Amino acid sequence: MNLRGGRGRAARLLVWIVVGLALRAVALDGNGLWMDEGYTAWTAHLPTEAHAVAVANDDAPPLYYAIQRILVPILPPNEASVRLLSAAAGVAGIVWLAAAPPVRLAVEAPVAFFSLGTYGVYYGRQARSYALLMLWALLLVTAVARVNEGRRRWILVGIAAEGAILWTHNVGIHLVVGANLAWLVGGRRFVRGWVTAQIAVLLLWLPQLLRLLGEQLSVHAELNAWIAEYWERIPIALGPLLSLGAFTSGARIPGPLYAYRWSWEGAGSWLLAILAFAAVGTLLVAAFREGSRREAGVAASFTLAPLVSLAAASVLFVPSYTLARTDAIAYAGFVVWCGLGFRRLPRPGKIAVATVLAATTILATAAHFPVAGQERENDRRLGLLLREEVRPGDWVVFVGASRPSIDYSLSRGRPGRPDSTIRRLFYPGIFAQNPASDFPIQGDSLRAWEREAYAIRERFEQAPGPPGRSIYWIGPVDFGEGRVDPTAADLHYPGSMLAYVLNGLRPLDPLARLRGDELSIDWLLFRVRRDGLVPLEDLQPVIDADKPYSSKLNVDSE
Repeated sequence: MNLRGGRGRAARLLVWIVVGLALRAVALDGNGLWMDEGYTAWTAHLPTEAHAVAVANDDAPPLYYAIQRILVPILPPNEASVRLLSAAAGVAGIVWLAAAPPVRLAVEAPVAFFSLGTYGVYYGRQARSYALLMLWALLLVTAVARVNEGRRRWILVGIAAEGAILWTHNVGIHLVVGANLAWLVGGRRFVRGWVTAQIAVLLLWLPQLLRLLGEQLSVHAELNAWIAEYWERIPIALGPLLSLGAFTSGARIPGPLYAYRWSWEGAGSWLLAILAFAAVGTLLVAAFREGSRREAGVAASFTLAPLVSLAAASVLFVPSYTLARTDAIAYAGFVVWCGLGFRRLPRPGKIAVATVLAATTILATAAHFPVAGQERENDRRLGLLLREEVRPGDWVVFVGASRPSIDYSLSRGRPGRPDSTIRRLFYPGIFAQNPASDFPIQGDSLRAWEREAYAIRERFEQAPGPPGRSIYWIGPVDFGEGRVDPTAADLHYPGSMLAYVLNGLRPLDPLARLRGDELSIDWLLFRVRRDGLVPLEDLQPVIDADKPYSSKLNVDSE
């Protein structure tokens, strides 16, 4: 711990560490796991050989999953255990900033910012790799700062941090680009040693790089046809701006702001965002006051270069679905940059900026705690609903949810009820795997999924059993403005296709609505009885064979 400021400073740093710990650890098991967290839980409990196969089939590097595989099985079987690694990584980042600050002129401000910041708290409470990625990024920022001060030994820390980053998340390559720019801005010390370090890092990452380039560069672009359409509507260069918005107002930007659409209902979100941007902008400008330009330049390079690199890669190669949510690669530099600027503000400016950012943090963070954030109960509640509603011999079809996540939720919601009592189907069939896996994807996947929907329908009609046998199915829904009662036509692709084949897009009364999850989508549980199916001969083809491939269905609600 840095004690040069006396006992008072040490006490304040300790307070920030305790506050950061509380924000990341209190009621960590109070919300159910969402889809990606369910995948994390599933892989962590797999036998060693099965775990290796699952990780090899995932498009993400294996380091995070390997640590979870060691840690989770020895802990109690609950959500907190799956999220403990992320919470610990967040607290470790706070301690690191207090003990080894990258910018010595601004010790306390970065610690406080990282402790309280909505973005860090958000991912410190989620069983995904972003909190761990932020920890490695903080180590890398410190290492580059020390190298620029003339401390050669910190090159070894830089090698370790870059290697850990690249084996934790694929977007880490953009942070490595930012690190090299930051090193150049800082003075280009130890050229030979630094070049040797980058060669060493490349060799460490080479197996994952070859796998990424050879098999998985376009996995998400092929699987999610909506990616290209999304970036047709929103300029791809705004990706970094969306990231900055997440830095200041939380990872889930309010809908009206995210869509760049003004509404009086969203006026509060707009006001909060404008104030937060103004406060942060003040900090960033203040950091470049005389005496700190070099340090601010390094922090700015660590912040901006990864985001610009990510946007450029999306323009030149594959549009990235991660543009607006991988702030972890730039968050470390952003925290240091803001902390340096806070140090340079006069006292009234500090009070004003701190007030705005504190209000932003409180309002944005509150939604991620169980008291106000029950939207993350979805998977757990789904398991309970299936236990109550589904009878032996019924079918359950999961639309747009991965098998690992559902397996986990069923294990929590159906104690003592063997899975053989129901027939579980995943539609489309690829969702039985990890949605991000490297699997062949047909160019005419919509037509293939239409055929799969008809096959499910025909098998259900022909299967033996009582006439009252039912298909239960769950899918995401998107309500239009003012809509209250959903119909099958509201279901997202590919759920709309299955809804059409099962029920002819007639209105369906859902058994339950699972209020918004991490994807900001409602989930509805439906039941279709065999004796109430629309005759097959009354259905029309979903896809016009004469029209080109599109992710938009050629059907309308009746």
